[in-house]
Order: sequence, then C-alpha cells, then structure tokens
Amino acid sequence: MKKEDNAFPMVEWGTIPGMSKRFYAACAAMQGLLVAGGTIRNESIAVEELITISYGLSDELLRQEGQE
Repeated sequence: MKKEDNAFPMVEWGTIPGMSKRFYAACAAMQGLLVAGGTIRNESIAVEELITISYGLSDELLRQEGQE
C-alpha cells in the first residue's frame, strides 16, 4: 500500500500499514446504511448486499477524488 492510499498517513504503525482509504470509506458508508436501518428505499438489505454497496460507494468516492 502506498502512503497516500493510507487513511491515516501521518501515523506510523511500524510494519502495520494501517487501513486503506477504500476500507475506511466503505466502513463509513456501511455505518450510514446501518443507521438508516439497513434499508434503501424501504427495502431491507442482506449483509452481502450491504458490503457490496458500501464498497461500491467507497470506490466511486475515491474515483471522484482522483478527478479533482
């Protein structure tokens, strides 16, 4: 993992690189979906779908970040 891909690049963790921006953003997206009751448009989301949607949102966020 490159330093700029790390969610917390200023923190030194020794041999542990920390978490990626992708994982951090997916966690934040998942938290938001769970606060919304685990639903989108009043439809329940299965766990696998929740993970897929969270990473999809994360990927789009990082894609747009690179287009500045």
